[in-house]
Amino acid sequence: MATAREISSEQVAVRVVLPGTEGAATKLKESWERWNPQVPLELIPTQYQSISKPIKAFVKSKLDGYDMVVLLIPVVEPKKLRHRILHNQLNLVLSSAFISEPRVIVLRILQVVGEESYQTHVSQVGLSSLG
Repeated sequence: MATAREISSEQVAVRVVLPGTEGAATKLKESWERWNPQVPLELIPTQYQSISKPIKAFVKSKLDGYDMVVLLIPVVEPKKLRHRILHNQLNLVLSSAFISEPRVIVLRILQVVGEESYQTHVSQVGLSSLG
């Protein structure tokens, strides 16, 4: 959240609600409101087992009112190499979904997970195209 606040004065968190996960999404929304990070959480329902399409539609709807949108993607990096293959598939899918969108900047936030604590790093910025 700190990175989002540094980039823009306006932020929104998004959660795609897949079929069968409505109860968990409601609990997340309640927990979010109790936590009160002062960033709204939007739940995007979908009838398909797809996360990228609803997020892409949401981002495109936001482009109507802005010059550009910055999409922050949390990327988990476990300490153990054998665990890394299980993580970050969404990062690859979303990054490729926005590669041809010139007004969408994809920013990956690296979360290094170890036994003791998290370390957060801005790992890379992917500009889809400059021309």
